[in-house]
Amino acid sequence: MGTVALGPAMQRGQGKLDDQGVTVGGIVVMRYGENALATRRALRRDQGAHGRDDDCDSHGRLPASVQAGSGSWDYFGGIVMTHQTLRYQMDRQITYRENTVADDFEAGDVWRLDGSLEYRLNPLEIAGGVPAFIYGALEVNLIHEGRNRIDGRRDPDSGGTRLFLTPGPQYVGRRWILEGALQVPVVQDLNGGALETDYILRADARLNF
Repeated sequence: MGTVALGPAMQRGQGKLDDQGVTVGGIVVMRYGENALATRRALRRDQGAHGRDDDCDSHGRLPASVQAGSGSWDYFGGIVMTHQTLRYQMDRQITYRENTVADDFEAGDVWRLDGSLEYRLNPLEIAGGVPAFIYGALEVNLIHEGRNRIDGRRDPDSGGTRLFLTPGPQYVGRRWILEGALQVPVVQDLNGGALETDYILRADARLNF
């Protein structure tokens, strides 16, 4: 009459992505009038269980690598050197931070080499009393971060080396200190798809009592 044989089942919803192996696909049906960008982001957000590190934005829980803290106890040490005259001040420091594991996430260890120069621009000569001062400042930061570990595995899209230059003015009065600075990324030699740091504009004010 015939022969009956069992063969492989049809693969539905599967395919190959960039010749890297089998991946799972699907179809998303979006309601009429919905925002397409919001729907796409909702698909990409973390749907796992929320742990202690549950900071989130409007699209869901943030990845551990971009949260404000990891909940771990980390070790920090370094050396600071300062040289000061009536006209300028120079600061140098080298620091190392060893990060530990919390909630199966361990941030990469960090080496930093920082230097800064503050030079008095006005007044050039001090005649007497307690005048206000205007300084020009330049800061240099060389930062190397190791790869993060997630569930004991290294994250290939994390860590790397960054070099920043940060110029800015500083006003020092009798009671007020006003500062501004623009952090400029000069070199960003990062691993894989690690996020780059953009330009950062900072301003702050301090009042001495």
